[in-house]
Amino acid sequence: MKAVKFKTLLRFVYSAIVCIFTNNSSVNAQSQAPQPHEVVSGNTRSVKVYDINNFAQFLSPVDDTVYVFNFWATWCEPCLKELPYFDRLAGYFKNKKIKTIFVSMDFRSKIKELLIPYIEANNIHSDVIVLNASDTKLLNSKVDSAWSGALPATLILKGNQKSFYTKSFTELELQKVMINFMLK
Repeated sequence: MKAVKFKTLLRFVYSAIVCIFTNNSSVNAQSQAPQPHEVVSGNTRSVKVYDINNFAQFLSPVDDTVYVFNFWATWCEPCLKELPYFDRLAGYFKNKKIKTIFVSMDFRSKIKELLIPYIEANNIHSDVIVLNASDTKLLNSKVDSAWSGALPATLILKGNQKSFYTKSFTELELQKVMINFMLK
């Protein structure tokens, strides 16, 4: 009888320890996620607004996903032309872990007026965030020191791998860049 009670007590202690460590690790993982300063909502979509320091947390991925950051703005014609190509990336590479994040450089005052209506009207599927970055030198140092701030720009990350482009892509060029990046 004592052996049964002891085993029950051991199971209880083990379960409690597992529960404590599981809860602590999920809290730590959640606290590691970049936190926006603000969320702005439209009719069907919302966008999160980040400052440079919070956005910089995106630039250190720890999983095996390929992150594609496309820097753009609603006033940039070449940006608007290539957005659908980036939005379709995950579909082309169905068996790969790819996450596209559109980083809007639109002014904060234009989010409700221009940005959200654009992503709603064009049925953009990828995540769209706004980067509230007035200090372009600091932004460039976080993303890529060679970046002048010109749009469109693209940053591709996976672990320690990094590729940065300051050009507009055709759909075929983008697919080739992604294939070459994944073959590294």
